[in-house]
This record gives sequence, C-alpha cells and structure tokens, in this order.
Amino acid sequence: MAGAGVRQHRREALTAGLLGAGWILALFAPLLSPRRLLASRDVVVFHLPLRADLVRLATEGGSGWGVPWWNPWLHGGEPVLSNPNYAAFYPPTWLALLTSPHHALGLAVVFHAALAFAGAWLLVRRLGGGASAAALGAVGFTGGALLPLTHVYTALGGMAWLPWAALAADVAFSLPSSAPWRRVARPVAACALALALGLLAGEPAVNLLTALLVACLAVAHVARRRRATEERMDGRQRRRLATAMAARLAAIALLAALLAAVQLLPALHRVADSPRAGGLAVEQALDWSLHPARLAEVVFPHAFGDPARYASGRYFGWPLHDRGYGYLPTVHPGLLLTVLGVAALFTGVPRRTGWALAALVATLLACGRFTPLAPFLHAHLPGFAALRFPERFFSLTVAVLVFAGALGWQRWLRDGARAGRLPLALAAAALALALGGWAVVAAQPQRLAGWLAAAAPAPLSQAGTRAALDLLAAGALRAAALAVAVLALLLLARRRSASPASRRVVAVLAVALLAGDLWLHGHRLVRTLAAAELAAPPPLAAAVAPGSRLFADDAVVRQRELVRLGAGGEAELAPLRTQLARLDPYSGNLWRIPYALNDDFDLMLTAWGRRGLQALRTAWPDRGAVLRVTGAWDVGTLVLRRPLELRRAELAAGRPSPPLEVVHNPYRLPRLRFVDPVWFHGSVEEARAAVAAAGWDVAAADHWVGTPPPVQHDAEPSSPSAAEPRLTQRREGAAELTLGYRAAAPTHLVWAVTYDAGWRARLDGRPLRLYPTALGQMGAVLPAGEHRVHLAYRDSRVAWGAAVSLTTLLAVVALCAPALRRRGDRP
Repeated sequence: MAGAGVRQHRREALTAGLLGAGWILALFAPLLSPRRLLASRDVVVFHLPLRADLVRLATEGGSGWGVPWWNPWLHGGEPVLSNPNYAAFYPPTWLALLTSPHHALGLAVVFHAALAFAGAWLLVRRLGGGASAAALGAVGFTGGALLPLTHVYTALGGMAWLPWAALAADVAFSLPSSAPWRRVARPVAACALALALGLLAGEPAVNLLTALLVACLAVAHVARRRRATEERMDGRQRRRLATAMAARLAAIALLAALLAAVQLLPALHRVADSPRAGGLAVEQALDWSLHPARLAEVVFPHAFGDPARYASGRYFGWPLHDRGYGYLPTVHPGLLLTVLGVAALFTGVPRRTGWALAALVATLLACGRFTPLAPFLHAHLPGFAALRFPERFFSLTVAVLVFAGALGWQRWLRDGARAGRLPLALAAAALALALGGWAVVAAQPQRLAGWLAAAAPAPLSQAGTRAALDLLAAGALRAAALAVAVLALLLLARRRSASPASRRVVAVLAVALLAGDLWLHGHRLVRTLAAAELAAPPPLAAAVAPGSRLFADDAVVRQRELVRLGAGGEAELAPLRTQLARLDPYSGNLWRIPYALNDDFDLMLTAWGRRGLQALRTAWPDRGAVLRVTGAWDVGTLVLRRPLELRRAELAAGRPSPPLEVVHNPYRLPRLRFVDPVWFHGSVEEARAAVAAAGWDVAAADHWVGTPPPVQHDAEPSSPSAAEPRLTQRREGAAELTLGYRAAAPTHLVWAVTYDAGWRARLDGRPLRLYPTALGQMGAVLPAGEHRVHLAYRDSRVAWGAAVSLTTLLAVVALCAPALRRRGDRP
C-alpha cells in the first residue's frame, strides 16, 4: 500500500511537472532566449536600467567589497540598497551576475512562473482538491493572476510567493490552539519566509495582498472551528481560539519583518525621506483606481477591445483609466474558474469565509476613489497614504477566484447534482450577455461608432471604425463560444461517470479549456524586443557631451507624445522605441549615459535630491537660468521636447519637425571644482533664494546651508585666494572619492553629487564636515596647504538590517533542522 502511494505521488508529480513546463513555455518561451528581452511597459526603460546599474556597480564600480552602495548615474547620485526597486537582496536578482541583465530578467520571470505554478498546485491539494482541481488552480493562477504583472515587473515576485505563504499559513492555523509551540513554529516560519521573500522582490505594496490573504485565512479558521464546535465551545474557549490565531498572525508578521530587515530598515528610512513621507495627496495616492465598469472584464476580457493592442488602436477602454490604460492590463481568471469561483463563494468550499472576505476587501481597495474604503484608510490608517495605484489590489481578487474556482470544480466533480445549479446559471448568463453584446454591435453600429469615436485613443477613420466594430463583434462571438464550452463541460462533468478514463477525459478537457481561454486572451501581454536593438545606443546618444551628464525635461514638462506607429505587432513597440530614442526616462543607463535632475519615476527621491530638482523648477522656464542650474550639475546636454501643439500644427501644414531640441550647455561646470567666495545660510530656502537672486551663477559665488567653521566669524564671503588651488590626485569611484590638493589659502570644494547624510569625509585621516549646497550638492571647507581628502558613502541601516536578517534566518534554520532530520530518517 505504501509503495502504491509513492508511485501515485510520483505520477502526480510528473504530471504536474510536464503540465507546468508546457504551460510556462506556452506563455514565456521567448524569454528563455538571450536574443529576446521582455518589453512590457516600463521594463526596458526603468527596471532593466536599474538591474544593469546594479550589476555594473557590483562588478565594476562598487566599493567596499563590491557592495553597490551608491548609483552615480541617476539624479546626480542616489543610494541603491535602500530602494526596493533594485531588489538587491532578492536572490533571483543575482542571476544578472551570471548572464546579461536582460536575459536574467527574463529567466527570473520564468522562475517565478514555475514557482507560482507549483505553489498554487500544492495549495489546492492542501485544501482537498484532486489532481484536476490542482491543475486548474495552477494554470489559472499563473495565467490569470501572475501573467498581467509582467507589465509591472517587481510585483511579479511578490505575487509568485502568495500561494506558498497561504499554504504555510493554512497549516499553521489548522493546528489546535493547544498545539506545542515547536509544532506551530515551523509553518509559521515558512509563511514568514514566503512573505519576507515577497518583500525583498521589490514591490512591498503587492506583498500586502499576501498579508491580507493570510489574515483572512486566519478569520476563516476561527469561523470554521466555531461552527464545528458551537455547542461545546464556551466564551473562554472562543477567546482562547481567537487569541491563538492572533498570536500566530503576529508571529508571522514579526518574523517576516525580521527576515526582511536587511531591506526593510533602510527602505523605511528612505521612505521617510522621500515624497511619500507624511503620505501622498489623496488624488495622487488613488490614481489608477479600478473603474467599476472593468469588473465586466472578469467575465469578458475583451469587453472594451484588446488591451494588448492599445497602441494599435484596438482598445477602447481609455476613458475608464486614469492614465489611458490599466495598471493591470487584464483581470480575467478564465471563464471556467470565474463561474465556479463566484458560485463557490456563495455555496461553500474549504475556507470560503477567508476567500470571500479577501475578495471583498481587495475589490473595494482596488476600486480606490470609487468606494469609501480606500479614501477612509488613506485618511486614517498610518502608512496607507504612502501607497499608490489601488488597482493592483485586484490581483488578489483574481487569485481568490482562481483558488475558489478550483475547489468549486472539485466539489462539482464530487457532488454532481447536489452541488447546485448556480455554476450552470452563471455560465448561461455569460452566454446570454455575450450574444446580447453581439446583437447590439450588429443592430446598432452607428450608435456604437459614436461611442468608439469618444473612447478611441486617436481619431478613427471610417475603415478604422468598421475594423473596431468587427473586433468587438468577434470578441462577443468568441465569448459566447467560450460560454457554450463551459456549459457543456459542466454538464459533462455532472454526469459523474464511474469510469476512471472518463474522469481523466473530463479533467483534460477542463484544463485545456482554461488554458486555451487564458492563452488566447493573455499571451500577447508578454511582448518581447530583439536584444540586438539595444546593442548600440540610439543616435541621440552621440549628441551627449563626452563625460557629462544628460538632462531630459520629463521631470518638469508633462505632455503627451506624437508616436509614429508601425504595422501589426510593431505598433505596440512604437511607444517603447520612442522612449528609447529620446533616452527616457532611465534608458540612457543602458549605454552608460548618466543623468542629473531626472524624473522621480518611483517617488523614492531623497530630500536633498528633491531640493536640487526644486531649484530647477524654480528656474524654469528661463533658458539662461535652466542652463546654469543644469550646468552646475555637470550637464553638458539637454534634451527638450518641442511643444505638442506646435508639432501638430507643423504636421498639418506638411512641415513635420523633429520631436526634440538638443541643447549643448555653455555653462557646464566640472563635477569637482573649487569655489570662492561661499556664503552660509541657516536654511536651504534662504540659500536657494540667494542663488536665484544672483542668477544661479554658482561658479562666481556659491551658497551653502549650515554654520560656517570657526575660521569664519560671520556670514561674509571668504576672500578669493591669490593663487588658484589645484588638484594633485584624483580617484573617483561610484561610492567614494579620493583627492589630493594644494592651496595657498583656505578654499571651498564642491562635488556635484547629491548630498546625503550617509556620506562621510576625512581630511588626512581626520573627520571633515560636509555641507549641503543650495542646489543639493556636497561641499567642504578645506584648509591651506597640501592635503588628502577621502569621501565614502555607507548606509549603516543596511548593516544593522543584515545582522537582524541573518540572525533570524539562522534561528529559523536551527528550529526547522530537527524536523528535517527526522523526516529524512523515515524509511
């Protein structure tokens, strides 16, 4: 009997492996090739440059045992390890040390898809689902919940760990409240480890989805035990049960925070110094809320056109989105799982209370400003106001429908007619709505044409309107055919044939139907670009002054772009190619082009970085002032977009013009310079006002923030030296600077790198004070004579966090090792 069980387990593992490999290859096969790279939304112009910088810093420009402390190529310099977007402490990120960054990024997507598939399979099996239910859950979670997150890459890792955290949490919560702590500690530690890895993956906000699901599962277990023992459980026992669940939840949260402390400690300090400190404005925080009309896409993914072809003019849901397109391009878990999942939330499956509560809260949060919950939490829950893009919460709703639907399928197979008729009714309703949609397109083309004209991203020609109507009609017919297939499958499965072969055929049909549905509606979301296109920089790179920084006006000017679209699938890559052509926003780092005063894309810019950017905004649009401010940051080239209205007028007149104006900066200053005189001010506002009054000419006289050293007795500027100071030695790294100098009189040194409290300076081995300048750069008062100065950046919170994380990890290993040894000793 034991041998038969082992053989069955091996057959199931082989089935899961083969199905998972085939499904993942169907979705992500191009990413396995080093000749292709993931080109979904912001990956190439944001996430890939950050990963490339991380590798470059760790292997070429790092300091302190190769630790990438500081990135000198963005914002005039910024800390690295405190920014979760680099995911520096997440093990899959380190693949970039073994292969090219773009290939490592693609391999990481495949790895997370495999991880998610395996976790979803095991979770469904844990909750009582058979192999066919587990297959539906794994396929649905990977293709419905995980796939859309390739467009927001860092969220992918957190979502991949969700089923593993839920699996471990369910084990922990299933144990009786009287269970010994050592028995409870192992699943608690496993859940915390999954949560911690999700935190390290780079998008802590998405990890809140996992935490919410874990909390809802705890509620479900409390409700289940109360129902099971209602007559025998008194008030004291109920309180004991609730206390035990709350203690396990608290232990999971605390342990996850300790395990992720290496990222959490520096990141929390960074957030407190970022634009998120004190909370974002409610309009900014609730930007990208899920419009309630998009709930139709759960059943009909192409209800508003094809979201994977929005640049081709084949998507008409633009008015529903705050930014013209969705944070989640699709919210469809597959019609089969949608029907079964909704029915299961009403009729009952294991942990139904938890699934229903998680779906309700996640949906209300995802709708953002369209419901009262998110605005209330923004106003009253500490930390919530630092988050943005509520639509991401709907990923949890999709995941819930997947798991509830998989468990509903198991119930449908087991109970047959006793399972009720609700799934059949829902499938029939989907069929009726799809046929009704097709009838409306066929009967009212003129009325729909008006709606399309208002919803299209660009004016539609008569032929374009006809093509759009045909697209909507075809989508409605496809949805109707899918609903018919789901109805037929449910009726076939309801017959409950005793033949194992018949059951296997039904299971295969169910998985094939779900996979076909998700592939048809989602495979285009995995858009790739030939890696050869990034082998050489765009022509604009040749205009960048050698050795200088670049300034692009995205940080100051907000306007739409005119994009030349290609044919077919090439149209979807046109916006990306436009961004690459103008080196925006971070893509210049792919070709080692540094930036200064660039856009705060992820709202993680430090306070002194923002002050430098604010100086530029104060000077804007005075061309001379802008050139002087950027020149002080060693910017030799400015890339300015020409006004959109002007370009449209020129295009209409038959005089197409270049989209950009390239300006070479005559006021460019060296990155390392001696300045005299210098004024000291009590606040950055006073210093900036003084610089502005002087015409932003910091080469003639700079203005610093702080109390002058004792040698200067008042706020008068120091006298210029009779002999110019000069450098005798210079060695500049990513996170350090060593220089020697000779000066006949005391002087002032300015290094055009963003000031940060983590920088420390020493003069001939003795501590040297650093001052922030009005533009947010670093300055130091140097004595006369010949001396040596050394500056280095370190973040002490990283070291403290690493110590906490390592200690906690060793404790977890020590706790789990005895159990693993006992399991290994079993025959």
